[in-house]
Amino acid sequence: MKIACLGWGSLIWDPRNLDIDGEWRADGPKLPVEFARKSMDGRLTLVLRSDVEPIEVLWSMMETNDLNYARKDLQKREGAYYLSAIHYVTKKDSKSDIPVVLESVRAWLDEKGLDAVIWTGLVSNLEEKTGMIFNKENAVKYLSSLKGETRQKAKEYIQRTPLQIRTAVREKVEKELGWEPIGK
Repeated sequence: MKIACLGWGSLIWDPRNLDIDGEWRADGPKLPVEFARKSMDGRLTLVLRSDVEPIEVLWSMMETNDLNYARKDLQKREGAYYLSAIHYVTKKDSKSDIPVVLESVRAWLDEKGLDAVIWTGLVSNLEEKTGMIFNKENAVKYLSSLKGETRQKAKEYIQRTPLQIRTAVREKVEKELGWEPIGK
């Protein structure tokens, strides 16, 4: 079984012990990702949202042919409490809450001749955690309010996000906060 892992944020520059081939390819499926999740350390991280413009994400091959092992490995890397946070598509089965994601990933899986694709399916929580409706203005307002180490971690996360992940929030952050990309 050929299994790909999708990535768009810290998984790219910090895969830790994730059992991948080590090569992140830039021709993944187009998915609706945005900086819309307040993490436990205060950063604004990338998650899937059905109401944002899809962009091409990255992918790497898993070094296993066991889908259950691959999902548990990604769960461990992501620090996800539940295996259900690790979504997937196979030729016969799937687990995702966003129909447009399923359609895009399934078509891409067929195009690449893969058997399965996995990714982290954490949900947006900015509204719940901050009381602000999600939009790019409120995302920048939230980031602007951060101080000290929390602000530095949030800035680093956005700056280290791969260049091809050009979201509306990222563009507004670069313009208003000057947090230009670093690395590749």
